[in-house]
Formats: sequence, C-alpha cells, structure tokens
Amino acid sequence: MASHAACRVPGTPNAEAIGMIRNPNEGERCVMGGAVAGLAGGFAVMVLMVAHAAINGMDIWPSVKGASLPFVGTSVFEPGFDFGQVWLGLTTHFAVSVVWGVVFSVVAYGLSQWNTLAAALGWGLVVWFGMHWVVLPLLGWGAVAHSVPVNIALFEHLLFGLAMGVTFLPFQRPYIVRLPIST
Repeated sequence: MASHAACRVPGTPNAEAIGMIRNPNEGERCVMGGAVAGLAGGFAVMVLMVAHAAINGMDIWPSVKGASLPFVGTSVFEPGFDFGQVWLGLTTHFAVSVVWGVVFSVVAYGLSQWNTLAAALGWGLVVWFGMHWVVLPLLGWGAVAHSVPVNIALFEHLLFGLAMGVTFLPFQRPYIVRLPIST
C-alpha cells in the first residue's frame, strides 16, 4: 500500500505544504488577500443592490445608506442623498465586508482553487446566516433584516461569496499536491 509523504517547502524542513498559514509572510499575504476579497464581495453586493433599486424605479440611496442603520436608525430609509449617512453606510458596509473576508481567508488559506471557490460560496451562506440571524437581531434590527425576501438575501450573499472567492484566488497559497510514494 502506498503512503503519502508530506511535501516539504524549501527552508522549512518540517513544514507540510498543505495546511494553514506557515509563516508571517504568508499571514500578511492571507490577511491582505482577505481584506481585498472582502472589499470585492462588498462592492459586488453594493452594485447589485443599487442596480436592483434603479431597475425597479426606486430611490438608490437607501441601498447605499442601509448599513448605517444601527447608528442613525430608520432615517436611512428616507429617500434622497444624505452625505453623512451615505459615507457612514459605505464605510460600515465595506468594513464589515473586510472583516468577513479576512476571517474567510484565514479559514480557507491553503485550499485548491476549486475548493476555495466552493468554500467561498459556502462562506456567503455563513455570512447571510450570521448577519440576518445573529448580528442584526443583536443590534435590534432583526425585523429589518427579515423584511428582505430570503431568495434575494441569499442571492446577494452567494454573490458576495463568489466575488470574494474569485478575488482571493491570486492571494491563495499555491496548492501543492501530495504524491503517493511507494514503500
């Protein structure tokens, strides 16, 4: 029966080639990649929400101001541009997206490309669950979160995951296949 020998990385004789972050340089690459990926996922969702509002003849600004809801309350749903709320909404939306992206990158670092994409889609579902059933209800805005139709909320978060996963791929550690060695 063949056994699997761990691939060794030059300069690290005891480190396996598959697994989590192995050194500070990889940690920095992973976290930076997660932050960029989170921004990309947040951008994709923001574009979708604004496009959805525009196509349906609705005011786009509540979509942009929405993430400032925990700080300014239901005034975010009033039509029209409000610089402070738009700035706070965008800042909050992208900050939260970065946090989700960094956590994903730490969890998924070292996966193959296909597994990274599959994990990213799954992560989109985790983000949906976390935001709609934990974070927003804890902030007192569960009813607002649940007012969004589930199919739309799931699609937005799957899009977040996909955009995040695709953007994270260039930051992902090259996947090294462990080859069987006959004994």
